[in-house]
Amino acid sequence: MTSLWEKFRDKNILITGGSGFLGTAIVHRLVTKAAAPGKIYILCRGGRDSLEKKWREWLGTEADALLSAHNLIVLQGDIETMDVDTALDGLKLELNVIIHVASTINLARPLKQIKNMIVYASLKLAELGEKCENLERFVYVSTAYANANLYQSRGTANVTVDEQIYTYGNDTTVDEFEELVKSDESIRFHEFVEQFPYAYTYAKHLTERLLQKKLGDRLLIVRPSIIGPAQSYPFRGYSMPLSTPSTLFSAAIMLTPSRSMVLATRANNPMVEATSDEVPVDVVADRLLAHLAYGTTGPVHAVSGRNALSIFQNWWQECMKERRLPWKVNPVWRPIDWRSPELHPISRTTVLFGTSFEFSDDKTGDLFGTLNDEEKVEWELYTQKTDTEYDLSQRRQHIRYCMKKIAKRSAGARMLIRVFYRKYGAK
Repeated sequence: MTSLWEKFRDKNILITGGSGFLGTAIVHRLVTKAAAPGKIYILCRGGRDSLEKKWREWLGTEADALLSAHNLIVLQGDIETMDVDTALDGLKLELNVIIHVASTINLARPLKQIKNMIVYASLKLAELGEKCENLERFVYVSTAYANANLYQSRGTANVTVDEQIYTYGNDTTVDEFEELVKSDESIRFHEFVEQFPYAYTYAKHLTERLLQKKLGDRLLIVRPSIIGPAQSYPFRGYSMPLSTPSTLFSAAIMLTPSRSMVLATRANNPMVEATSDEVPVDVVADRLLAHLAYGTTGPVHAVSGRNALSIFQNWWQECMKERRLPWKVNPVWRPIDWRSPELHPISRTTVLFGTSFEFSDDKTGDLFGTLNDEEKVEWELYTQKTDTEYDLSQRRQHIRYCMKKIAKRSAGARMLIRVFYRKYGAK
């Protein structure tokens, strides 16, 4: 049996978002582990200079192996604004695989501000893929929360999500897209869209359905949960803080002057019933590459799963432990809607705090069962279990980085950093 890493031999691959948190981990794995892939094209705003600056900042010496790779080719371009068909015309005869990672992750933006980046850009890239004579696979990076609307429709505290495409009613995919083209907001399907916690998750949900109709069995959809720092590669703790939600939210909570925070939930005891699924970025990258090589089609969850979920109480206690303000923040749980004005400003962008999702990952279990013992060690397909509680102390430098970004928009945050966090996370 040919090893999965061998399946990349001589494959020409285009990656969007290759300079980002997840994209960098994917490129690192292809360059350092895959068996002699062909050309690896990275589409990047700002070109090679921008890419090198970012990799040097977050990878350190690990960037050398990537930047010196003879088969790595950086293309300057913005997937949201460029004419993809014309700009990448020269690749149509070469490409075997397209991995579309690039996306906004801003949870606060309305649909009209993100539809170009998430929906239209993905479709433009898929249309390019249809014109590539030798294209074998198109990989779309979505989110495990693309079906978070199930929490609202099922009315339970804990929701199971399977590795399948969920449609609305009698499949209104085309109608939903046509309305999105005509209007900045969904009118006819407003009730359905409102079941999602963010416009971001609905946009990902709709894009999955559109791509499935366009690409069929050539499509692999990878759904990461909450992406966290690496457990093994490029090195343990590798992260880009602003793209690591739990780090960014921890910084916000540690900086808030509030003494209480209203959060939404329907759980009876949310401190121990509410959970989050944070998955190491290298596990996401390896699940993507393994399923790509294996030939999996449709949705695959890149998650930690039921055996490695984080209980809200553990994370919250760790935030309070790291918080340097002389008073703590008291979580106030209420059975209110995700869009209720009663919610604390921070919890409006973290409404999933009071929920519990269990994402099935049977496809990875099936794949793992086909590997021999040596291959099982080579792939980071599962989150490593630890005996320790949630630990933020190892992220202090990255939390400080996020705090400084928050402080650029808030005079109050700048004052709190000067008084309480002057040396916190300092090198």
